[in-house]
Amino acid sequence: ASPEVIAVGQVKYGRYCAVCHAPGAVGSTVLPDLRRAGSLESAAAWSAVVHDGVLKNNGMASFKGSLSKEEIEAIRAYVISRANADKAIEAGRKVA
Repeated sequence: ASPEVIAVGQVKYGRYCAVCHAPGAVGSTVLPDLRRAGSLESAAAWSAVVHDGVLKNNGMASFKGSLSKEEIEAIRAYVISRANADKAIEAGRKVA
């Protein structure tokens, strides 16, 4: 994704997701680390969770009334960028 899309995703993540999934998408002791979410690999799966609410019975509400599909995809791009940045840091530590 472009830096602009990732920036939009970061802002929207901060507003709508960080309260439960922590700043930086690192999760908590109770809620998932989104950098490792299985749905991250597929735009359709991510949208099904965040937009359609397929995990509502597990406590993950739908955000279709608050976020557009484009904003939801921007959040996914941001979380992917966070995952990739952390992988790069970890790889650098292993080499050192």
